Amino acid sequence: MRTAVKRNRVFVLATVTLACANNALAQEYPVRAVRVVAASSPGSGPDVIARLMAQKLTERLSQQVVVDNRAGVGGNLGAEAVARAAPDGYTLLLAMASHAIGMTLYKKPAYDLIRDFAAIAPVASTPFVLVTHRSLPAGSG
Repeated sequence: MRTAVKRNRVFVLATVTLACANNALAQEYPVRAVRVVAASSPGSGPDVIARLMAQKLTERLSQQVVVDNRAGVGGNLGAEAVARAAPDGYTLLLAMASHAIGMTLYKKPAYDLIRDFAAIAPVASTPFVLVTHRSLPAGSG
C-alpha cells in the first residue's frame, strides 16, 4: 500500500514539474530591445567591440541591440547601472579587466562582480605589452 502511494506522489510531482517546465520553455527572448552597456567612452576599444557584438546580435536575435556608453570611474558607473537594472537579460555589461581591478581599489563599490553579475561568454581578448626605455635594467624573467 505504501509503495503505491509513494509511486502516485512521484508521478504527480513529475507531472507538475513537466507542466511548469513547458510554460518556462514557451517564453520568447528577446521581445524588446537589448541594451549592452560599454563602460567606456565612444570610440574606445571596448566601444568598438560592443558595437560589433551588437550588430551581430541584432542579426542573430532579430531584435535591436543597442550600445549604451557609460564611461567614468574606471568602468564603475556603467557596471553600477547594469547591477541596478532588472535581472531580465535585457541589460548586459561588456565587462573589462578594469571592473575586476576596481573591486580591489575601492573600499565600498556599489556592486559585486560575483554576486550581481552572471558571465555569459568571453567576447574578446587583447594582449598587453609593457614597454620601457632600454636603459632600465629590467628583463622578461
